[in-house]
Amino acid sequence: MTFGLVKAIPSNEEVPAVPETPALAPEDFPRAIYVAGASSEIARAKHVMQRLREAGLVVTSTWIDTITSVGDANPMGAPREQRYIWSATDLNEVSQASIFYLLLPDKGVTTSGAYVELGYAAALQAIFEMARAAGAAPPEASRWLVCSGEERSIFTALCDHFETDDAAIDAIVTMVRSEHSAEG
Repeated sequence: MTFGLVKAIPSNEEVPAVPETPALAPEDFPRAIYVAGASSEIARAKHVMQRLREAGLVVTSTWIDTITSVGDANPMGAPREQRYIWSATDLNEVSQASIFYLLLPDKGVTTSGAYVELGYAAALQAIFEMARAAGAAPPEASRWLVCSGEERSIFTALCDHFETDDAAIDAIVTMVRSEHSAEG
């Protein structure tokens, strides 16, 4: 499902079509997770994603595949339309997940995209909470923001924080399994 993103292309240019993100089955939403992280820490992100998949979660993140196929995490030489498609795809994948997990970068590592995605996930969570308060979303439905690593931004206080990736993964898997067993 593609959500209405802020138009990033000047009004005299046509907004490029963003490929549809494959739709998840409604029953997959409670265990769908988007993993964000620094592009220079791809090995860490791959390891975390693999552990989550092995635990039965649906990982919606495809940013690593994009970086691998393009050969660069931030190819500013790419056409603006292509950069729009890559960024809109990432945000659509964030919107498909009930859990947003930010791998806080190690000291000395910078990332901007992962923090943009955190902001987007936090906005979606706020909208979701308003919908739930208005009775437009079921009371048991939720969105969860998680991060692990050393905190260096005030905005990570919006997440449930864990010191290590292992602790975060354990908490996520435990929560998903307990919610799944409560439904069954």
